[in-house]
Amino acid sequence: MMKKHKILIIAIILIGITSAAIWTQQVRQDSPSVEVSKPVASDTPTPAQQEQMRKALAELETAKKQSDDAGILKATQKLAEAIGGKAGAMLNMAAGRIVPVRFYGRVIDQNGAGVAGARVNMVIGGGGSLAPGTGLTYFETDAEGYFEVRAKGQGVSILSVEHSQIADVFFRNHHDGRKAIAAHLEATDRWGAHSNWHSYERREKPFEIRAWRVTKFEKVISKSGAYHIPVNGEDVLFDQSLKISCQRNEMSDYEDYGDWSITMSPVDGGIQETDALYLNEAPQGGYVPEITVSKRKSDPDYIHLIRPARHYYYRAKNGSVYGSLEFTFEPFSKKDNCILMTKMKLNPSGSRNLAVRSRQ
Repeated sequence: MMKKHKILIIAIILIGITSAAIWTQQVRQDSPSVEVSKPVASDTPTPAQQEQMRKALAELETAKKQSDDAGILKATQKLAEAIGGKAGAMLNMAAGRIVPVRFYGRVIDQNGAGVAGARVNMVIGGGGSLAPGTGLTYFETDAEGYFEVRAKGQGVSILSVEHSQIADVFFRNHHDGRKAIAAHLEATDRWGAHSNWHSYERREKPFEIRAWRVTKFEKVISKSGAYHIPVNGEDVLFDQSLKISCQRNEMSDYEDYGDWSITMSPVDGGIQETDALYLNEAPQGGYVPEITVSKRKSDPDYIHLIRPARHYYYRAKNGSVYGSLEFTFEPFSKKDNCILMTKMKLNPSGSRNLAVRSRQ
């Protein structure tokens, strides 16, 4: 009942605003030199209009209880027609932006198995205060990891996934094409890949959220930061286990780009590049003593930095330490230093498990 009264009050306010604007414009046109002390006419709803509005509100309430999306839209249109004028047009336009949100999703782990009992948090936005979407909500996965979204709005933003055994939640994203902890779906394809929820209306083809699941979390050190690396090839030691150095030409002024290189060499161990979706389990073999990435100014594919990030696993101290490294590199951002932006994980116990419990 409170919602009905709220909508009616909003409708009356809109009518009042529109009427005042129309009246002011008319007064200015007809009597520009006359000082006006108060309106001479009122466009408040007539008894017939009020009755039409009450009927439309009753139909709207019934349709909402029955989750009848078509009925909700039809009743809203009737309400807009009863209000009439610009106010009715505004309501009708806002309501037209709300569409049924219907799709299936599934949370799967690194082995492709469904994750049961996961909570998927999302925001379903609408068309503003006149036609709000479902808003902040969540859906829980069933025994096979599926969840079914039944809501209304015009945009879906998946925020996070909560589960006691989940370390990371990644899925393809239209922004960088690799991984993200959020995704946005629209009713159309205007945002690119994985943006149209109509592509996932069947349970057999759900929107997949890929999670890394573990039954035991170990003491993994996780850190990130920006570091200044000398340009003369001098090693900088990270966590007593990984040496990184860079070299480049002297800079005479800003954007004086030239040859550059960055070298990574674990202490008594090896390193390897990876395109793994997760960086949660270091491989047992396949390491080389060091890796150097370099570019010469004369190279046809020359670039003056490393971006997007590169990803590596490393083993150090004769296998007593395993870690992961994700970094971007800007050799020419500072006159006397290279800038290294890193995300690192380190397990000093000799275990290859690098999973860190997700922050909920």
